[in-house]
Amino acid sequence: MTERIYNLFNFRDLGGCRRKNGKTTKHGAIARCNVLLDASEEDIAYLKELGFTTIVDLRTEMELEKHPHQLRQHPEFTYIHAKFDNWWRDPFYGPEESAMYYMMLTLLHDNARGVLTAIADAESGVVFNCHAGKDRTGITAALCLLIAGAEDRDIIDDYAKTYTAYWGDRPREEMEGKKLIPVPENMEMFLAMFRARYGTVEEYCRIIGLPREKMLAIRRKLTGEG
Repeated sequence: MTERIYNLFNFRDLGGCRRKNGKTTKHGAIARCNVLLDASEEDIAYLKELGFTTIVDLRTEMELEKHPHQLRQHPEFTYIHAKFDNWWRDPFYGPEESAMYYMMLTLLHDNARGVLTAIADAESGVVFNCHAGKDRTGITAALCLLIAGAEDRDIIDDYAKTYTAYWGDRPREEMEGKKLIPVPENMEMFLAMFRARYGTVEEYCRIIGLPREKMLAIRRKLTGEG
């Protein structure tokens, strides 16, 4: 990927993750990003070139009003607002993130179902975002990768890449007190908590009322398999 300007700094494709059957997830189907506020024409053309022309915005109405998504009314993109409200993000940075992600999925069934439905129904490559592309985006990416049968290590690694996106190669010991520091162990803890309650992602999707065909549509996007 060529060097990107500010607004695509936390963009990454969910393709290339190892799956438990020995295969990998497909590129060009589902990607994650931070919100686009002032992207260059080059950045927008780059998304179009990759085929990511459906935008799923996970932010709250207040965030949308304060920071309108640049592509919300772009004629060549389909914009979908599917709120995955993360009320706790300001006070919760650190070990509590595992509980925050767990509570999001446990309490926000309608929101989770709406987000996954929007991704499943996308007619093009789909990129989802919250504001920074870390928490709400991170948990959505984890769900999609679980549906695809990805290895836990690759789900955790994908989450951790936000560190480099924000801080480059700065040592973690210099980051005390900084926000937006993804701690890999937090995602590992979340996956353990998720399985302890729901067992499988298929069971979670059933509980939140996501039709099985929607879950399978996400799986097909990322694997080519039903």
